[in-house]
Amino acid sequence: MRKLLFAVLAVAVMAMPAAASVQNIKVSGDIESTLLVRDQFDLGVDTSSTTRNVDQFYQNLMITQTRLRVDADLTDNVAATVALINERVWDAETSATTDIDLNLAYVTLREMLYSPLTVTIGRQNFAYGNSFIIDSAGTNNTVSAGGLSGVAEDLTKRTALDAVRMVLDYNPLTIDVVAAKVDANTVLGAGHSHDDDVDLFGINANWNIGDELSTTVESYFWAKIDQSLKETGDGYKADTVYTPGVRASANLLDGLNVSGELAWQFGTKVQTSVIPERANLDRKAAAAQIIANYQLPFEKTKELSPVFTSVYTYVSGDSGPSDGENYADDNDEFYTAWDPMFENQSGGTIYNTLLNLTNCHVLGLTGQISPLEDVTASLAWTGLWLDKELKDISDPDKGTSTILSLVQPDG
Repeated sequence: MRKLLFAVLAVAVMAMPAAASVQNIKVSGDIESTLLVRDQFDLGVDTSSTTRNVDQFYQNLMITQTRLRVDADLTDNVAATVALINERVWDAETSATTDIDLNLAYVTLREMLYSPLTVTIGRQNFAYGNSFIIDSAGTNNTVSAGGLSGVAEDLTKRTALDAVRMVLDYNPLTIDVVAAKVDANTVLGAGHSHDDDVDLFGINANWNIGDELSTTVESYFWAKIDQSLKETGDGYKADTVYTPGVRASANLLDGLNVSGELAWQFGTKVQTSVIPERANLDRKAAAAQIIANYQLPFEKTKELSPVFTSVYTYVSGDSGPSDGENYADDNDEFYTAWDPMFENQSGGTIYNTLLNLTNCHVLGLTGQISPLEDVTASLAWTGLWLDKELKDISDPDKGTSTILSLVQPDG
């Protein structure tokens, strides 16, 4: 009996430091079930032939997405977050649909080294601006793992990146420095195949001017470096996308917020479908976005809380190597199509599911009211126009465009 009491006492003593080091624990989560019915998401085109087939893409299924999250304050300046996720189609039991996967796992170190610095390390969520360029969700119509991979990839909630993020808070100026591992690719074996990672690096500076218009100015520089294409053969370079840009927003009138963003891209576009001598193209792309959000400030409409939003987006396209616009005076070739980077806008819409954000003008108009408490009704209209027209592949003199390809919901 004494030995048992001694063992229990020893366990209690060892547990005391661990218990004392946790100041606060918060457990949260959600379970979401969706009935999904989709038809003709290939726009009626059977890609296996030139004939039309209206039943080429059809879905009728139920999806349940479950998330569990634990946030713990270990000390005054150290916090940890762990989140688990399961996404599955009803009655489609496979190892992918029944697995519980790690969605978030990071530690936050506040006032590290000195008071303005906060460091977050691990798999985490982050977003900048209006998620036009960078969001940890990545390109939001695909996913490489989980129960929705190959089923309904555009609806996934797996929205995190493994990263180290340093935040310098010099109120009203905040500077973020980010280094993320997008894809480690080969991690075992011998040879130069280890040098095939996809990495994201960037710096984002946000300045809240503090004037009566609540003006905010944001500037950034992001670099996406894909080393994997070098493995295709000698002569192929790394695929690189360097994206500088600036964004500003202000409350111009009572209830009216307007924001504008401009960004450019340069670097190297690698095309593995051609010989190495013509595979490495210089990038030269541009993008712009204007958002106006107006909440009617009138007393008569206050109960309905009406909000009107308009969004115009431009992302440059490319007409193919036979287009004279893609050649400089010295006959060097440019790739002018916008790379979507890690945008996360318009999730859940049909056009966002089918098309990557490139080579288009997009105009969106939305009206929203709240007729009852906790009830919101909205109506949205979106128009899309190509930036560069698609060439007629039957006419070799007109060249070809490969910048408009459908991304099916199953990947």
